[in-house]
Formats: sequence, structure tokens, C-alpha cells
Amino acid sequence: MKNFLYIILIGFVLLFFLFLFLVYPGARLLNNIPNFFHYVLNAFVFTGVLAYFIYLLVEIRTVYKFSSQNSRPQERKTEKVDNVPMDTSIDAQKNYKELTGKLLQLIRKSFNAHTTFLYLYNKQDQQYILQNYTSKNSVSLSKEFKIGGSIYSDITRREKPKIYDRSQFDSTYLIYYNDSQEINSLMLIPVIVGGFVGIIGLDSNQKNIWDNGSAALAQNFAHLFSQFIWQVDALELQSNQIKFLQDIADFHQNISLDLSRLDFLKKSCRILNKYFSYDKLTVFSKNTSDSTYETSIEYIDGEDTETPMGTHINNRNGLPKVITDAGQIFIPDYDKSHLEFRFLPDDMESLHYRSAIGKKIAFSNNTPGGIILESKNANNYTKQDLTLLTFFCNSFNRASQALSKYQKAKTLGTVDSLTQLYNRRAFIDTLKREIERARRYDNTLTLLVLDIDDFKDVNDIHGHPFGDFVLKKIARVLLGSVRSIDTVARYGGEEFTIILVNADKNDCNDTAERIRSNIENFRFKNSDGEHDITVSIGFASFPRDGENYKDIFANADKAMYEAKQAGKNQVTMYQS
Repeated sequence: MKNFLYIILIGFVLLFFLFLFLVYPGARLLNNIPNFFHYVLNAFVFTGVLAYFIYLLVEIRTVYKFSSQNSRPQERKTEKVDNVPMDTSIDAQKNYKELTGKLLQLIRKSFNAHTTFLYLYNKQDQQYILQNYTSKNSVSLSKEFKIGGSIYSDITRREKPKIYDRSQFDSTYLIYYNDSQEINSLMLIPVIVGGFVGIIGLDSNQKNIWDNGSAALAQNFAHLFSQFIWQVDALELQSNQIKFLQDIADFHQNISLDLSRLDFLKKSCRILNKYFSYDKLTVFSKNTSDSTYETSIEYIDGEDTETPMGTHINNRNGLPKVITDAGQIFIPDYDKSHLEFRFLPDDMESLHYRSAIGKKIAFSNNTPGGIILESKNANNYTKQDLTLLTFFCNSFNRASQALSKYQKAKTLGTVDSLTQLYNRRAFIDTLKREIERARRYDNTLTLLVLDIDDFKDVNDIHGHPFGDFVLKKIARVLLGSVRSIDTVARYGGEEFTIILVNADKNDCNDTAERIRSNIENFRFKNSDGEHDITVSIGFASFPRDGENYKDIFANADKAMYEAKQAGKNQVTMYQS
């Protein structure tokens, strides 16, 4: 606190000198001082006051933060990611807005300006974007304006401030105003951060209010502001990185393991869309079963005219090959790379992508693949971007493996291990779901129940391995005898079921008869023996033969037993 009082005292001394040099420039103390020395003193005092002002803000913020932590520690809010607390209090945009406003206000008062403003330069669109401004009166400034051939184009090539008076003005000088203003002086100060990034502008109603000494002082302001922008950019980058990590953590915590691969890719790539600038995002997988270098395009975000989702590419070169071999790519400019093509021959000439980053990923069963981000701007990506993409891909791999394990566990619970058909539980769930769908859309469905005739004799004569062989072959025959939208299941033992959707009972007799005939005519033979196999089939439909799955199954099963009693190897329709 004692040091803080000293700071306040120094501030009063600086303000006294500021008053002495600005408010009362005719003081006797200064009467005999040359103009040049007067300008130098002005520069020192202004710089000192500005430095003190910034230092005071930092000290106040530090004192306030310290007192807040000690007086109310329980109110500090943190979020945890994998038990690591992460402070999310950084708000670079808010700090940027507040400090630019205060700095512009200080500049306006120091130079007795009417309006001061800050515009940043968008080189790609050749326009200035308004960041902040302050004025003595209520004025309205354009949010953006094109530079054209005006002085705002010339200033992009300057490193020092430029002063203009009314005699030099044309219609473009005050383009930043939305309404008419009576301005007689204008000063433009280039802001340099590794190159031209924007301008600080001052205008005044008075004529010839500024001279070369004012321009030199203004350049000091611009230098301090450049340092400030650099620090704000660093804070904003840190803030975005924290948010990026938090979004990945939230994705892991909230992901549904029932997602299909496509839905999983869509949800995960939304994070990349939020934090990366790209014109095209491509997710691909590599076929490792042979040496043809077949690449499958799994997902596209952006332009997909060249390689739409589902495209299969057989090429030994290109981005997918480089990524799967090297693990990553970082290409600032395609024109300066040694790459022959991206995905297809000659696509670097026909399309206008300029830069790319990419990282290798692993799908389920360790199938290799990759994620590629491409931009139509050269040098669009940095090494930092590649680092963040690497972190994302590592998280993607873990989530993909978890999804794969869940799908395997789910498959074991719903699929019959011998025939690879749905088991009883999955069949019942599917039948319930299809009945509700048929009820909602006023459709019909038909259920077939099949039982192998005299299957006990097959096992007794040829042994259980041959019986397993018969079950697997019948499963293949059934799958080949129905549509892809129909469901085939092994209900248990030698009994099978088939759900025919959007099919009326009167139209299904031919289907059931074809299935019976296909099995009767199939040659069941292997090293364990040979046996003629027949089945008995019964069927019932919704809603004619029942309103729920239990009634439908019971009536179809009843019709199947009637076929058995009638001599087997027959098809019987349930009659209510």
C-alpha cells in the first residue's frame, strides 16, 4: 500500500507538468526555451504520462485481483478437465475493447483532437475494419471501408505518421464518417506489428493544429499501441487454446456411444470448424487389406465436387499416402511443395487450394486414416495450428477406440455368434420398433417363423459340427432370399424369424414359398456328410393378426406348427 501511495504522488507530479506544458504554455518559466527543446519536453511528458497511466492500470488490476482472491476465495470459478483445474477468466476481447477505448481517449485529449479512431487492415479484402473510436461529439463511423486509390492505400506503405490539412482533402479523406463533418486537419498513424496492420487516426475542426513534433509524438503512441496489440493477441491465443481443450473434454464426456461412424465424424469435426480456418476438411481411411493404396473418403466439410463422401481412390501418391506414411503434413504453399497432386492427378492445377495441414488418425480396428485441412490462402496455417490438430487427433483416436469397443460389446449382445444374425433379444426389439413404425404410418408388416424339419436327426446322424454347418448355410440362404430392408434373426435352436416390412400377408405367400424352395434345393454337404434339409414356415401379419409383437409372433408360430402337423416342408398362413 505504501508503494501504491508513492505511485499516486508521482502521478500528481506528472499531471502538474502536463498542465504546465499544455494548459499554460505561456508560463514565464518556458518563455526563453527554444521551440525544438519545447517539443522534446512535450514528447517526454506525454510519454511519461502515458507510461504512468498504463502502469497504474496494471497495478490497480493486480491489487484488485489479489484482494479478491483473499477476501472471497470461495467465489473463484474454475472448470476441471481430467481433474486438472483450468481458469477460464481470460476475456481478451473485453480487455482489448476497454484498453483501446482508454488509449484512444488519451490520444484525443493529448492532441486536442475532435475524433480518434482505430482501424485494422484486411489485406485480403483490401479494406479497413473499425475496432474502436472516441469523439468530443456524437458521431457515427463506418464499420468498414475500402481503401481504393486514396490516402488510406498510401499509408499502408508508410512507417511514419502523415498530416493532411483541408487544402489537401478530397471526397475520400473523410470516408470513415457516416455523416458529414467539418474537419480541417487529419493525421494518420500507421500501426506496425511485424508489418502494417492498421491505422490510428486523429482529426480536428481546427486548421494546422499539428506539426512535425506532434507527428513524432504520435509515432510513440503507435509504438506503444503495437506492443499492446501483441500482448492482446497472445492472451487471445491462450484463451482460444483453453476453450479448444475444454470443448474436446466436453465432447468426450457427452459423446453417445450409439453414434454411427458418420455421426461421430460430424460431431467431432464441429470442433475443428469452430477453431480452424479452412475451405475444405477431408477425413479419409486407408484399406490395409491389400497393397493397392485404396483410400476411402469418409467425410467432407466444405467443397466436395472433386472427391465426394464415399469416393474410393487408388493412388500411390497424394496427401493420404504422405500422411499415412509420415504421420502428418505441413504445407505452407502447394506451389512451393514437391507434391505431385492432392487426391487425383492434376487437381492442384484445376483447384485453387494453396496451403494444408494434416494428421494421421486411427479408426476402429486400428484402420489408418487422416484428417486434412486445406485453405485457398497461402501460409494460412502455423506450427501452432499443427500442434493443436495433433492434440485433437490424439483425442479423436481415444474416442474412436472407445466407440469401437462399445460397438463390439453391443454386437456380442445382439448378434448370434454362430450365424451372425440377430439373436432373440435383438429380434424382439426390432419387431417392436417395426410394429410401432407401421402403426404410425398406417403400414403393414408380416412375420415369418421357420423351423428346420427333423433337425435332431441331422445332429444324431452327422454330429453337431455338421448341424452348425447347416445352421450357418440356412442363415446365408435366408439373407439372400429377402430384401435389405427386411430383418432375419435366429430365434433359438433351429428356429428362425423374418420380418418383412411394408408387406401384406396376402402378398407374402410367394416369398415364403420361395424361401422354402431355396432351402429344399440347396445342397448341404461338407467333409462331415451330406443331408437334405427342409423347413416348415408359418406367417402372420400386423395389424390383421394382432396389435402387439406377442400376438403376432404367437400366431405366426402357431401357423408354423400347423405346417409341421400337415406333413412338414410346407408354408402355412395364419387364419384367425
